[in-house]
Amino acid sequence: MHSALSLDGTIIEWGRGPCGDSLVCPTMDINRFLFAFEVRAREDKGFFESLASMIKGAITAVLDFFSGGAFGRWSVGRANDKKLDKIAKICTMYNKMKFYSPFNNNCQHFVNQILKAIESDFVSEGEFRHIIKTLEHDGKVDFYFRGKSFNSRKDLDDYVKSISFNSLCKHDKKLLMCYKNTFDIYHRNDKDNERYKTTEEAKKMWNDLISKEKFND
Repeated sequence: MHSALSLDGTIIEWGRGPCGDSLVCPTMDINRFLFAFEVRAREDKGFFESLASMIKGAITAVLDFFSGGAFGRWSVGRANDKKLDKIAKICTMYNKMKFYSPFNNNCQHFVNQILKAIESDFVSEGEFRHIIKTLEHDGKVDFYFRGKSFNSRKDLDDYVKSISFNSLCKHDKKLLMCYKNTFDIYHRNDKDNERYKTTEEAKKMWNDLISKEKFND
């Protein structure tokens, strides 16, 4: 797992990406763009829906290529000069002076520094909080949720089917979605591996859950 910050259409990350481990490497954030297309597609069936689907697929593929996969994102809001100055100073300092270490200086340490610098009131909740603390301390984290480890996509699908997804807090819903997205990426890279395969029924379940969450935000 990997954490990053999303700021006004730009993902700011360190410790992973096309620039290497020890350089801050901005990439694009298309969540808002895709969401807008989904809203319009629901209102206008037909040609626009087909167009939205094609554009969504193409841009998602580009994002996956540059980001290296699914990762947690904290939206820190729209840009302003004061916020950008603080973020720029931290990014410059990291590029000049910091080197990646899984235990002492990883992606979550970078995220924490920026959140502190811009005086963000972000507070993680639920199982998500435990995962973030583990990532910060160990530099890595397993697919884990409330005492359950997911060693395959089927394990994850079966677990989500067995619980009341709507009763989870917002952060825990997004954590399970992040696990699902990561298994999807593994499957694209290794289509014959049974661990990463899912069913059409499970795909529909996830699509329904994700759609409801997006339109409830």
